[in-house]
Amino acid sequence: NPANAAQDEVLVATFRGIYRSVDGGDSWNQVLASDSAWTDVAITSTGVMYAVTRSGGFIRVWRSPDGSNWTLIQPGAFPTIANRIVIGLAPSNPQIAYFFAQGVNAPSIGGHQFWKYTYLSGNGSLNGGLWENRTPNLPVDVFTQTGYDQIVHVKPDDANFVLIGGTDLYRSTDAFLTPNAVTLIGGYPFWPDGQHHPDLQAGAFSPANPNVYYSANDGGMSKATDVRLADMVWTSLNHGYNVTQFYSVAIAPDAFSNVILAGAQDNGSQLGNAPG
Repeated sequence: NPANAAQDEVLVATFRGIYRSVDGGDSWNQVLASDSAWTDVAITSTGVMYAVTRSGGFIRVWRSPDGSNWTLIQPGAFPTIANRIVIGLAPSNPQIAYFFAQGVNAPSIGGHQFWKYTYLSGNGSLNGGLWENRTPNLPVDVFTQTGYDQIVHVKPDDANFVLIGGTDLYRSTDAFLTPNAVTLIGGYPFWPDGQHHPDLQAGAFSPANPNVYYSANDGGMSKATDVRLADMVWTSLNHGYNVTQFYSVAIAPDAFSNVILAGAQDNGSQLGNAPG
């Protein structure tokens, strides 16, 4: 709901493409078709929209000033095939968008590419936009499990402060312009002590404090009170919330026993012994 958009305008990314509603969801129109399970759409603070679709197996990157008129903007060097691409917008600079791709048919880091797009003029295509391939500066161990866990978020007050996530969470303070500005700040190394679970699914910066970041993952929710710290500190926000995708269960064979032991995917084991 950008400042210049209608209060009841909504866009959604679906298996079949991008759909738009101008009446709060009472009716929908398909504005971009796709034959991929992975699509994405994002809206800047000025109401400009970016979307990623796939048609005939080929990737399409779009820009629209109004949700009705869409222009293809990807450059010739952009991968033509990808499994999933997610979009990250820079709140402090609505001219900048980042595209984090997985499963590409081009030189990559573990199958991933990372691009920065800067809008310059016109409809944003060709010379109207500047594309920078910053893939070489991705962490060499970046892993998204073929797009299952894949995010890109930009700090609200700094267009060059970018987070990307897969199984682990990484921070770049220069938008992956150089490899030396990249730091591992979440995921497996932070899991044993319960600070931060791997497999990143979503996240958001606090609207009240741009240094606060909330991370949603396969273990629940974690909070960083300062995402800029050299030595990251996370606090679990689960407070009794259990993430339990059980894949194994054992019942005690003893007569009249109430003991049940269940194993949850990536989230330990739980013991129950309540009567009944």
